Amino acid sequence: MNYFSAISKADRVCFEGNEIVKIIPLRDRKTDTISHYKFSVRDPNEGAAFRTFRSDEIPHLLESELLVVDKGYYSLARQTDRALYGDNHFAGAGKKQRARVDRILFLCRRMEHYHQLGMPLTPSGVEQKKTALAEDYKKYQARTRYDTEEANCNQDMKSLPANTTLLDYYRKFRKGQQNPMVFIPPRSKPSDHDHTAANDFHFILRILYEYAEAAPVAKCEVAAKAVEEAKKENERRKAAGFPTLIKVRSARQYERWIDMYLDPFTVCVQRKGLAAAKAKFGSVEKGMSASFPGEQVQFDAWKVHVITLNTTRERYNNMTVEQRSRVKRVRRWVVVGLDIATRAILGFAFCTAPNQEASLQALRMCFADKTDMLKDAGLNNTQWNFRAPLHLVSTDSGNEFGRHPFGGAQFGEAVRRLSGTLLNATTGVPELRGYIERLFLTFELKWARYLYGGTAGSVHLRNDRNPSEEACITEDELHRLFVQFIDEYHKSPHRGLGFATPAGTWDKLSKNFQFDPTQIPGPKALREACGVYQTAGISDSGIRWMNLTYSNGVVRDQRMAAGTDQFAEANQKLEIMVDPLDIGAISILAGGDLISVPCLDEDMRGKSLAWWKGEQARRKAESADDAAAHAEARSNAGKAWRGEAAAIANSQGKKPIGYTGEQIAQMKREFGYGKGVHEQPFVGRDEYADPISIGFEIGRVQEMEDEIADTTSEPSGDSVQPNSLDRFRSKTLRHSLKPSGREEDT
Repeated sequence: MNYFSAISKADRVCFEGNEIVKIIPLRDRKTDTISHYKFSVRDPNEGAAFRTFRSDEIPHLLESELLVVDKGYYSLARQTDRALYGDNHFAGAGKKQRARVDRILFLCRRMEHYHQLGMPLTPSGVEQKKTALAEDYKKYQARTRYDTEEANCNQDMKSLPANTTLLDYYRKFRKGQQNPMVFIPPRSKPSDHDHTAANDFHFILRILYEYAEAAPVAKCEVAAKAVEEAKKENERRKAAGFPTLIKVRSARQYERWIDMYLDPFTVCVQRKGLAAAKAKFGSVEKGMSASFPGEQVQFDAWKVHVITLNTTRERYNNMTVEQRSRVKRVRRWVVVGLDIATRAILGFAFCTAPNQEASLQALRMCFADKTDMLKDAGLNNTQWNFRAPLHLVSTDSGNEFGRHPFGGAQFGEAVRRLSGTLLNATTGVPELRGYIERLFLTFELKWARYLYGGTAGSVHLRNDRNPSEEACITEDELHRLFVQFIDEYHKSPHRGLGFATPAGTWDKLSKNFQFDPTQIPGPKALREACGVYQTAGISDSGIRWMNLTYSNGVVRDQRMAAGTDQFAEANQKLEIMVDPLDIGAISILAGGDLISVPCLDEDMRGKSLAWWKGEQARRKAESADDAAAHAEARSNAGKAWRGEAAAIANSQGKKPIGYTGEQIAQMKREFGYGKGVHEQPFVGRDEYADPISIGFEIGRVQEMEDEIADTTSEPSGDSVQPNSLDRFRSKTLRHSLKPSGREEDT
């Protein structure tokens, strides 16, 4: 269907107030049907811009008047009307001025009509047609003011102006080229006031502005003070010889000046407070509306008005009385994501202080089915499967969304990574996020105030309660109670939804053709946008993390890669990215890009990290119970085979064979071999003796004091004389070399 087939050159098409110069239909090559329309929109700032819309979006644009087709805008009749009335018709005129100018324009047109029929433009000429002019004037007023064709005596009619006035109107009409603005009196331009008068006026205003101070002062007192100060100033000027005095007005006039010249918002803020000023001068606007789930989601952090124990219930029960007294009393923060169209809570995260990790956790929860959380909280007959692709995410400039939301902030990058638009508003102006601020008030009025340790929204609302003394709820219990309240909230009538429930509204609006759950980002995109970094080890079977193995072709091939190309060297940890709500796969950095590595256990797909930790604890407990159940039988079987083996050895006369005493002594001596081999003992200078001159044997020192000194006989010529090298000869050879006539040393 071609919506613009009947558009002619005399028609005008505008998109969002800007004129469309050309419309180009785009056809699908397969079906030969128009799938899109491309508009060339004339932008006053940028010249021209191209906008492309699907054909099924055109009815919505026409119905919402974003796309306006003005038939016959450039026709001759419409051009004549614009030339007659001008584009700025009655600009700045009030209701009475518009009615007056309409009457004058009617008379001018009738004057033009009768002038073309021969009426002279003189007072006497107008007098000739005055009766006809008066009759036409009455009929015109009857039609425009009373919706009747003829005038009657019960109608209040304006009388026909004088002839000279009619001629004056017609003269202006022709001179101004039929522009109706010539009959609207120009706004009075501010004249150059006398500096002295201006200074006198500001002198009085400075006194009157005391009424806008924080201290409550009556208006009559300020006015009376202005009169007295003006008189004192005049007396001072008279004494100084100034010729100009301040014009002293009455106190009642100065009270009127307070209402006329003082800023009413400043007066209300100073005298009654900001809340009163907002109630008096504030306007309520709905802002951007949403028609289907996920179209607009607001995120914000709320400090829970409940003091809790900074521990878990299991640890608290195992503490002594003294340890329990030292447990800190804290107030948690919660980051919440609220869908505007249905008022359904899509995600939340508790934290000790607002931070980006909690915001990312709440953002990740918007795309997950949260029914398991209700089951863990003891609610089995209900569902919390609210998840949708996000089109617009609205936040303030809090630290939990990053200090630089438009560049480098992790939360902002995650929103853009998940195909969403981030709208960052000003912090400290809750009116810009009215929906989620009202949700926090609901948390306070219908949940927090009924818990022990509730602090209330302000101190005066606590009555006589002492939240620190009442604090008894632990961290895990606070999370459980909050999940239970969320389910109650989803099933409760909501005034903003026409007293329908958020759950019922979700079921209704999720049938909108613009809601497409198939566009929810996949596990890889969610993990890389909202995941957390962890460390894992590498083994021969793959990447090991939380007793799970992750592997694929890339992980197997990297074992054969060069050392610099491997994920991590031996005995080193690898940094991975994990999605706490889906541990079926992890992401690792390889080749400058994040790649997915699935878990070898396919049952882990879609399982959360919290579930896996609980499953590990459950399996460990089951294994411990199984071992305890079979412990007695195991002990009896062990005693049986050990006793029978000992009996068999005793009957055969066998004993355990070990090392003998001589072998143990030898091993003990061998342990000392080589110890101190590099140590050189200290020898004094007087203790030193040349071993070559004294002689020695390997293994022991041999003293030869008398051996050489007592040799008096001359050796035979055939015998070899002993010398200092005898120590290197064997003992047998030395005996053979001894001189004759000497006895062998014993």
